[in-house]
Amino acid sequence: MHVSGLRLRVGCGNRLQSPLVVEAVDRLPVVARHEVPVVVDRQAERRFPRITGGPEIDEISDDEIPTGSERILFIDDEEALVEMGMELLTELGYEVICRGGSKEALALLKKDVSRFDLVITDQTMPEMTGLELAKKILSIRRDMPIILCTGFSHQVDAETAKQAGIKAFVMKPLVKREIAKAIRDVLDE
Repeated sequence: MHVSGLRLRVGCGNRLQSPLVVEAVDRLPVVARHEVPVVVDRQAERRFPRITGGPEIDEISDDEIPTGSERILFIDDEEALVEMGMELLTELGYEVICRGGSKEALALLKKDVSRFDLVITDQTMPEMTGLELAKKILSIRRDMPIILCTGFSHQVDAETAKQAGIKAFVMKPLVKREIAKAIRDVLDE
């Protein structure tokens, strides 16, 4: 029997109730993936509206995305986001060191605070928030530029971040064009 383009949906019983989709061509599995429904939190959008960047970001073509060669410490407790951050920032030309936790990142900075030109940190982490980390970093090196990233947080907004000495506040998910512009704005200040 010859099977071509068979598509099979299997319910997985996960909490999002997303089906597992397996596609096969000539009886060989080609793709197995979850089809996860998109969930939009309207309350979060009101508290932290997505910043599109305005015309100065939206009008930048892919060829004009700002790049650099500075040394960046990227901190996030989610492994997938660390990998994505590393890839994104490396594509932009930066030398990137990543850490999966705030205490580990702080220990690295204490060894040689001049090693980095910029710190990009997530806000919500288990041991120490990004805001707490930023305050500790700034107590070691007062002029360290810091970008704080968050997908959602009750604890901090752009104004709170600015008052704490953070140079930029970027909403997740990180968009190449937006983070590239934020980095250049902070480093070129």
